[in-house]
Amino acid sequence: MFEPQEWPSVEYDLAESVYHSLNYMSASRLKVLSSGTSLHLDHEIRNPREDSDDLMIGRALHTFVLRRLAFDSEFAVMPKVDGRTKEGKAAKEQFALEAAGKSVLTTDQAAQVEAMALSIAAHPEAYNLLRNLPGREEVSVFAEIYGIQSKSRMDRILDIDGSRVICDLKTVRDGAGRRDFERTVWTYNYGLQALMYSRMANAAGLGPISDFVFVAVEKKAPYAVACYRLRDEVLQAFGPRLDSLIAKYNDYLEAGPVGYTGIEDLAVPAWALRELESEIGESNV
Repeated sequence: MFEPQEWPSVEYDLAESVYHSLNYMSASRLKVLSSGTSLHLDHEIRNPREDSDDLMIGRALHTFVLRRLAFDSEFAVMPKVDGRTKEGKAAKEQFALEAAGKSVLTTDQAAQVEAMALSIAAHPEAYNLLRNLPGREEVSVFAEIYGIQSKSRMDRILDIDGSRVICDLKTVRDGAGRRDFERTVWTYNYGLQALMYSRMANAAGLGPISDFVFVAVEKKAPYAVACYRLRDEVLQAFGPRLDSLIAKYNDYLEAGPVGYTGIEDLAVPAWALRELESEIGESNV
């Protein structure tokens, strides 16, 4: 089994499945801690979740766009056949043999992935960032952050006139417009991920990182694409959260999984207070 021979280490040809099997701190693990406890994190580490349809489509798009030659060896598309007929049953059996070990997409999912990829290719800035400008795809980085062995897998690292830029491809359900994506950055801790990646790249000698850019593509027609550069103030805003989560992760390593503890006071949430005030206002009409 693969293990980094040196710390820090940068790997350019590491299989995605191998990367995910390695037991190191990552932005994904810190995101779990941000919404739960180390007990939740420990459960997820020991019981990896199967791909949802959304995750499957996201993985497929990444492979199709960033490593097109590897797509056919990692994904298979289920043909539309009538499984009730003799010919249909035979076709399904043949497909099962040919698709062994691959992730299986329906024809509709494959069409969705291709449509998103075509939309990216038609967007000048997105195409430059993901395909045209000089860089390396799916770079696996291993380094120590605050003495904790950590890993990050970056979609693309660009080298533009001596400056390093990290580019991250995201599929979005709620829209790729600026207002929607700003909300997504905070809701899903994308800023936390960006800061973690930047620190990892610097720790591994890939820095300094001048910019972190997201390419966002919508999951439904017309599959609009937008590109966003994170301002320094966004990364700085996530600094205290990242440091706090790393401290919690270190506690997990030292003490093991711990759930909710103690007795806490419950207050009236702001949203509930607004509802109560609205109800009072209506009753006085």
